[in-house]
Amino acid sequence: MSIKRISRASALACGGLIAGTATAAAAPNAEELPKAGYQCRTIGPENRVEPPPPLSPIKLDSSAQTAAIRDFVEKNKISEYPCPRGEVAYPKSYFPTARKSNPWISRELRTPMSPSGTRTPRRSGDIQDDQDPTRTKYRYVSKYYDTDTHGVSIEINVANPEVEESGVSQSIAQLAASGEVGDMDTVELGWRVSRWEAGPRLFTYVNKDNYATHGQPGGDCYNCNFIPLPGADYVPGQALVPSSISTETLQFGVRLIDDNWWVWVGDQWIGYLDGDFWPGTTEYSNSHVFYGEVYDDGEGTTDMGNGRWGHELNSSVMMNPTASYFKNGGWVTVDEPIDPTRGSPLWSSVASRYDGYEAYGARSRSWKFGGPGTG
Repeated sequence: MSIKRISRASALACGGLIAGTATAAAAPNAEELPKAGYQCRTIGPENRVEPPPPLSPIKLDSSAQTAAIRDFVEKNKISEYPCPRGEVAYPKSYFPTARKSNPWISRELRTPMSPSGTRTPRRSGDIQDDQDPTRTKYRYVSKYYDTDTHGVSIEINVANPEVEESGVSQSIAQLAASGEVGDMDTVELGWRVSRWEAGPRLFTYVNKDNYATHGQPGGDCYNCNFIPLPGADYVPGQALVPSSISTETLQFGVRLIDDNWWVWVGDQWIGYLDGDFWPGTTEYSNSHVFYGEVYDDGEGTTDMGNGRWGHELNSSVMMNPTASYFKNGGWVTVDEPIDPTRGSPLWSSVASRYDGYEAYGARSRSWKFGGPGTG
């Protein structure tokens, strides 16, 4: 397979597993909370694999920050999951949802952010989606890199944003990696707050066809095709603890090893996304993106990040993005600055509702993002 180009719009609700539910249900209407069925299966001998070498240590600014991150990791030890330790959940049914949009095709919809957090002028003829937020249900603040890699990682604050109470609504912070230009296949990892579940949840997402089969059996889905590493402290679908200060971040990472996408959360590998989900063989990823996302088909009031504008004090932070590749028998990790000469500028698709802010200068490796959704 080559996982091909980044097409983003991560899945809506209910494509995969919903923790704490155990019965199938019919497709929901706008006022019904869907329930996704699952079954627990014991992790077999075929899944008892040795994890790859550790991800490169994160670079910290101070001993106080080191302590804050370690404390945060301890608080985030597994808290909720539908199956007992040693078993993994498999979905029994899926719910149909709207097909996703693709911001990487329609780049004219994006609004570049200046270092002050304000919009820069558009070209003549650009579509003014930020002037009419109701035109698009999918909104994001993103930083995109065209880089050939075998893996990426980033640290992100965990938040608990307010989510629209009607329709299909969710708020996400994540990374996504894709492959060669041509197809629209991705692997995605981060935290999600949705109308269907209380509080932030760790999630993975697999996409093999530009989200065309989201919600269909064997198609694109949340928390599926994941093989857990026995004894890991995290598993997709579990509840996470929101960050209390900006230095509390959770590190997310993926690496392509032997056609499988290994998943890193906090300070450890937790398992891998089975490469058999995608047809063919994956050789590398040639683009990746880090971003905050909102999907909202209600009144359009869902928060992004922690609900603060990116240019405000104490808004949500993304920091220390890296790309990695395997060469000469070892892993090489490359730091990625926010510098717009490396990949895209920091973009907002609906700048009247959400923005991004290069808080520490173009050569730094941190930026802020978010917004209240109401403009």
